[in-house]
Amino acid sequence: MLAAAQHAAHAGARIAAAPELAAITASEVYPGVGAATREQFADYARRAGTTGHHPVGTCRMSDDDAAVVDAQLAVRGVAGLRVADASVMTRLISGNTNAAAIMIGERAAEFIRASSR
Repeated sequence: MLAAAQHAAHAGARIAAAPELAAITASEVYPGVGAATREQFADYARRAGTTGHHPVGTCRMSDDDAAVVDAQLAVRGVAGLRVADASVMTRLISGNTNAAAIMIGERAAEFIRASSR
């Protein structure tokens, strides 16, 4: 992962330094014009890298005993607590997680309404 980020930072710097872009930019801001070595690009990647993904799966939903959440989105062993977000998804979907998270929340609302009747 670090090697890919390092490569991307280095490639971005090379592209930005191309004469066609250099003519329309004031100066390189990140990682900085002084960054030239693999280690400097790796250091920049370590300091500035963040995820662009929407993390999922921290409260896995399943019917097995190792799952945190059951099929009704209830937390195992904790009465009255449900998880209603993308953390119950077992894998990251290929698209944005927003619609799936909304659906999970809507489903949780249905479960809560049904259990209060």
